[in-house]
Amino acid sequence: KRDIADYFSLINSRSRKCQQKAILNKLNDVASDDFPDLRAFEFPIIKGKSSNKQVEHFSRDEWDSLLRKIIELSGNFANRFLSVDEYQELDKEYRKWIDLYDSISLLFFFYLRAEDIPRIRTEWFKDVGGVINVKLEKTKQDRLKQETEHYYPDGYKVWKRIEKRRPDGFLCFPHLDRTKKRINKNISETANALLQEVVELCNISKKSKMTLTNIRHTAFRLTLEELDMVSFDEQEMRLFADNGNTSIEMLNKTYLKHIKRGKLASKARKNLPSNSWLMQKRVSI
Repeated sequence: KRDIADYFSLINSRSRKCQQKAILNKLNDVASDDFPDLRAFEFPIIKGKSSNKQVEHFSRDEWDSLLRKIIELSGNFANRFLSVDEYQELDKEYRKWIDLYDSISLLFFFYLRAEDIPRIRTEWFKDVGGVINVKLEKTKQDRLKQETEHYYPDGYKVWKRIEKRRPDGFLCFPHLDRTKKRINKNISETANALLQEVVELCNISKKSKMTLTNIRHTAFRLTLEELDMVSFDEQEMRLFADNGNTSIEMLNKTYLKHIKRGKLASKARKNLPSNSWLMQKRVSI
């Protein structure tokens, strides 16, 4: 443990530390085949630079506008129940927008990560009494399998629509060959390029280019706002964080802090008195 701590003290960059941690974990995993009693490494806490900046996300109006435009670009097929044959018979131009629509819908309703999109499969989803559960067979940094379910009620219908046109196998951009080198990155780049195209068509202005990761931010932000989870107790927040495969600390720092600040400012504008003496009065001559 001390050797690991000394080693990491020599590395200045946080991203470099994360890379080394991933490499050492993989080496440890390989070595465990020959040394079954080998323990997992204990790493020092890797701290990043704190930031007060709000993560980019879509507002409710922007999100709805985005979905409407994608449906339009898909020839109005994206939100229809299509069979496998009906989907395959569509023009390639329409299918790519349907694939984007399905991808961002899965991200939004099931709080997935961008890295889940290239590998997510139909078989990972299960209908449990009218609620859709998804068990992530491969998770961030190869953690244990994790389950999540939709909070928005229309997540059920959205999944059933996707399942009908893709009853098995890969769900997102299934036509792309998964055996090619860098295929995961290629799928993400394809989806991000389409997303950025439709953002521009909707005249949505953001400080940086929007990617699949921003859809996850949007899912968390809108759920927290629309459920008014600022008033929820710690146990409820922890359950929500666990369902989204994240932490309550991340929710507080990334979303709730900014939501609370906005609510406070809005409350102040409604309750603070007017400074009428600052207003310019019309003078008649």
